[in-house]
Order: sequence, then structure tokens, then C-alpha cells
Amino acid sequence: MAQIVAATAVAHTAFMIRAKDKAPKEMADNVFSAFEEMGRRLKEQNVDTIIVVSSDHVKTFFDDNMPSICVGIGDKGIGWGEAGVPAYEVPMDQSLAKHLVNYGLNNDFDLSYSYEMKLDHGFIVPLHYLLPQMDIPIVPIFVNAASMPLSPMTRMYRFGEMISQAVNEWDSDKRVALIATGGLSHWVAVPRMGDVAEEFDRLFLEKLIQHQDQEIIHQWGNEKILAEGGNGALELRAWMAVAGAVSKNNREVLCYEPMHEWSTGIAIVDLMRGES
Repeated sequence: MAQIVAATAVAHTAFMIRAKDKAPKEMADNVFSAFEEMGRRLKEQNVDTIIVVSSDHVKTFFDDNMPSICVGIGDKGIGWGEAGVPAYEVPMDQSLAKHLVNYGLNNDFDLSYSYEMKLDHGFIVPLHYLLPQMDIPIVPIFVNAASMPLSPMTRMYRFGEMISQAVNEWDSDKRVALIATGGLSHWVAVPRMGDVAEEFDRLFLEKLIQHQDQEIIHQWGNEKILAEGGNGALELRAWMAVAGAVSKNNREVLCYEPMHEWSTGIAIVDLMRGES
């Protein structure tokens, strides 16, 4: 049977690519070194396929038909190439993607799916740094983090548990990695754009590392996150989905930097530190 062998949660922003030199060098070096280390750990685990859970920035999905969760099940993922981010083409794992959709349908998750789900910078930026060769197939999973109403954090966590169950019951010998991407604190297209809520970020990371998942998903609801961490921090629902998938494993913060020059609190977390 397949198994999950690695999991990480990382922030994303197009500024990491198009404005990388505008950030203080020491802080930027910490971020890029952490990405490099996490990429090394993925390679160390001989990963065959990667599930990437991210949001979208009104490029692929709109309010005329906004899914809560959508799984890309095509044979390749094509980046939008927006916001100064390269328009990569990424191979996709159709077998795993279709298995996830079918497993969800049989386990109380009526998942949307798309054969032509293009990928914006929320997916591409972390792959740019973790998988620069784009040589491992992915399963992109979109979770709505921008257009109200949003599903509760408890639902995202349960979805992550379902992903774990689905992988464990997949009739394959593949080694699977999980990437959650989004957040941390940031405000998008509002007057506070450019702010970073460092206290919010550090408290979230502390609770995550201490496995206080139940407190996060029950007490850090959408309203609290929006008020204290900004509308961009609603992307942390992707983090909690992957946390739900690997809830018992060791966790390590590889870096945290309050990057005002990138308008985002940046963190890279290994959610399966020391696992094999």
C-alpha cells in the first residue's frame, strides 16, 4: 500500500520570486535556506508523488462557481505565469487524484474535480523552491480561502484525515509527500496590505508545533483569523488540512521571518520531522 513519507507547510507569495532582492538579505537567506533544506528532505524520502493543498487568487475559480475543495485530475498542471512567476508545466498523478475523488465520494466528501485546473502562484511558488526541476508528479488540491462563505477549519482538518486514509488504502507502493501552502499573516487588496502580524504568526506556530490542533481548529475560526491575521491568513486552512493528515508526527519550524518587504509572515515547517 502507499504511504505518506513527508509533509511540509510553507508560506507563499509571488514577492519571493519577483521581489526577492528587496527583502533584508539575512532574513531572505534564512527563508531560502529553509526551502532548500525542506527540498533536500523531500528528496531524501524518495518521494514518488506529491499532494499540494493550496488556495487560488481569483485566477482559476470565480464566484460564478466557487468550489470549497477541488482536485485537479488532468495529466498536467499548467501555471498561469502571473505576478512575475514562471509559467511552469508540472506533471500530475491522475491515478492518485482520481483515487482521492472516488474515496471522498465514498466517505462523505463530495469533492469537485477538474481536468483543466490551471495553477496560480499559490501552487507554483512553493514548487519553484522545493521542486525546481518539476520532475515529480503532483495532485493539486484547491481549497477556497478567499470567497465567503468558507468551510470551517474543523472541516479542513477532517479533510486532511480523509487524505491520509485514502493514501493508506490506495493500491500502490508509491511514497507520497504532502505540501500545504499559504499564509501566514497578510492582508491582500485592503488598506492594511503590507502589514505582518508577528505575534499572531508566532502564536500559531507555537500551537502547531505543540500539536494543539484541536484548539486551533475549534478556537481559531475564520472570523478570528481574518481579524487578527488578515484575509491572506485564511489560507492557513490548507496547513490544518495537512496537519490533520499527519497529526501524530513530529513537527519542526525551519524558519519564521516577518517579511514586511514581501507583505507576508513567512514560515517553513516540517510536519513529519525524523519520519521515514
